[in-house]
Amino acid sequence: MSGPWVGAAVPVKEDVRLVAGRGRFIDDLGSPGMLHAAVLRSPHAHARIRSIDAGPARAHPGVTAVLTGSEAARLSGPIRPLIPTTAAVPDYCLAVDIVRYVGEPVAAVAAVDRATAEDALELIGVEYEPLPAVVDPRKAMRPGATLLYPELGTNVVWHDTLSYGDVDGAMARADGVLRESFTIQRYASTPLETFGAIAAYDPGTDGFEFWTNDQRPGLTISILAASLGVPQSRLRLSCPDIGGPSATSGARPTCSSARYSPAWRAGP
Repeated sequence: MSGPWVGAAVPVKEDVRLVAGRGRFIDDLGSPGMLHAAVLRSPHAHARIRSIDAGPARAHPGVTAVLTGSEAARLSGPIRPLIPTTAAVPDYCLAVDIVRYVGEPVAAVAAVDRATAEDALELIGVEYEPLPAVVDPRKAMRPGATLLYPELGTNVVWHDTLSYGDVDGAMARADGVLRESFTIQRYASTPLETFGAIAAYDPGTDGFEFWTNDQRPGLTISILAASLGVPQSRLRLSCPDIGGPSATSGARPTCSSARYSPAWRAGP
């Protein structure tokens, strides 16, 4: 493109392919024998998991596997946090012993189709012991506040100060200084596409293959390798088109797992 960029219409290189319906989104992908996963989520903001009865779900026709948090902890390592923490935090793909937010995954079901997996979720019995929840950030930082992660000893997960240039001088020379606290709504990106993933394990190569609508594959593959306890050389991560369903797929969300995957996660 010649000339200035600012204020100019810049064609998107994928436009022709997407407008023609030739996009490939996560819902367009699949393989023979693929199972569908559904996730049971916590109704509590903070609670102890007293017990999980997954027996009826495992016995439901069409169900291949049911995974709970304690089983996930035996099969995989914790999910590495995106920011450094002062102590290791016990976050796995499913909650182990404690749930820390409404909607946290507690159990997952893999079945022959989505409807069967969702039906099986209703057969899982979970006994919770509700714990105090602190939803005000200022109160959460006070001494004696309920801790989400006792290992950290605080609810302040990360703190830093970023300064550029002569901040004190700029403040001293300013005609006025405004000090105020601002409250904004919960941020969400208004996605056109729900998050989904497909995972497959190849016993022949002893490798894993993943497909997901992920915008940070370089970061994700290292987190997957650490959680599975395998080198990155045994993982392959592919990211198809991101942003919405294609003209051929419809707008149904996909939460799928390949048949032989020993560790699987599903989207909402």
